[in-house]
Amino acid sequence: MSKVLLINPAEFETKYTKAPSLNRMVFPPLGLAYIAAVLEENGHKVSILDAPPLQIKEKQLMETVRKTKPDIVGIQAYTSAIYQAKTAAECIKQEYPDTTVVFGGHHPTFMPDDTLKMSKSIDYLVRGEGEYTFLKLTEALENGTNGKKLKDIKGISFRSNGAVVNTPDADFIKDLDALPFPARHLLPMDEYHYFGARREMQSLLSSRGCPFKCRFCAVGAYYKNVWRPRSAKNVVDEMEQIREKFGIRAIAVMDDMATFSKRRIRNICQDIRERDLDIYWGTVSRVDTMDFETLKLMAKSRCLQVLVGVESGSERVLQNSHKGISLQQIEQFFIWCKKLGMDTVASVVFGLPGDTKESLQETLWFIKKLNPGVAVFSAATPYPGTPFWDEAKQNGWLPKETKWSDLNMYDPVLNTNEITKEELEDFIQFAYLKFRGPKWGMQRLYNDFRYTQKIHGFLGAIRVPPLTVRLFVRWFREKSRGKTFDGS
Repeated sequence: MSKVLLINPAEFETKYTKAPSLNRMVFPPLGLAYIAAVLEENGHKVSILDAPPLQIKEKQLMETVRKTKPDIVGIQAYTSAIYQAKTAAECIKQEYPDTTVVFGGHHPTFMPDDTLKMSKSIDYLVRGEGEYTFLKLTEALENGTNGKKLKDIKGISFRSNGAVVNTPDADFIKDLDALPFPARHLLPMDEYHYFGARREMQSLLSSRGCPFKCRFCAVGAYYKNVWRPRSAKNVVDEMEQIREKFGIRAIAVMDDMATFSKRRIRNICQDIRERDLDIYWGTVSRVDTMDFETLKLMAKSRCLQVLVGVESGSERVLQNSHKGISLQQIEQFFIWCKKLGMDTVASVVFGLPGDTKESLQETLWFIKKLNPGVAVFSAATPYPGTPFWDEAKQNGWLPKETKWSDLNMYDPVLNTNEITKEELEDFIQFAYLKFRGPKWGMQRLYNDFRYTQKIHGFLGAIRVPPLTVRLFVRWFREKSRGKTFDGS
């Protein structure tokens, strides 16, 4: 039996933590929780340190390491957090040189050689889906394996005789229902919240992957454009566990393609209603995979909010990005949601290939016309493994001084032929000022109070207004400075 510590490092920013309209969203690290569940199922002793919601830095991190004394430390390494992951590895190795350090996540998957060369404190990488690969690596290390046997484990990278060895990619998990539910008992369950409200919530993944080929998205590349769903029953079983075991009623279904199959999402809704499950939920959806009747069933099963990847208000930019949707489809989707009383979140990306100052203004006008409950404005960010990354490198759009930590989807990094990163930064701030305002503040206040009262009752709902008021005060202060798109 091995002692394993899984770490989600702190002190990195993303569009979800920096965007002023979100007031810092905090989600559980389900990838680590899935790995922990598989390890526990196979007899290993596991701990998880989720540093971001606890605001834990290196000093407190090392206190956890000293307390748990792990044989293996697995560190989640997103691109924007790769330096924090590296620092954590080096702190651990300095004090416990015999502890094995393993990195996993999108960045090591797409950049294995670069990741291993960052620091000698990184012993192994787990590429792609980590549950069974990490288990095989753990058991191999426990048995004192050598380099030859390690090469038989698919989906790992390591050093051998001064060279980096990348074994063949591991196969995708065929039956996601066979996985145990995430080990949420190892997480700080009262620290997760959604779109600014200090409400207890949990997220889950009902499927993995995406069959679409948006040029800017790393999800399709990571899962090789393969979509694998869990069964409706398995998804609702997990919802029921979250409600009964942890007492949580608000659940965010956060996989990118939760609504890809209308039949499956209808079965999920039907099962929730048949069990009379005391939950409220939200999800992510494309506009072209849904119809009004399916949305209606979702609303009846207490789906309160839908996040939509609008991306752009320019047909040309959507086509350039291979998004595969039209403005008419987007507009119709938002009309349906309003008719059903469902709250909407519009995710928008400014600065995609082909974007100009004119198309940015088109997009902002289109978002104001849609009038979503929340808008998330992101800077187009190229990630390793995506066609957008290759395009940005080939065209010299990424300045040489760009760091991995700059790729957070909020701070612009590209200088394209049409717009500079400084101009894009001004526009994102301008867009938030234009989107927020008295009308938005009152609407957001009403929606937050209404939905939170459903989930947590009147006493829980009265905790929401100060958050929305705080955002409105911030808007008023910024508005009073008279900031415009050109930065004047």
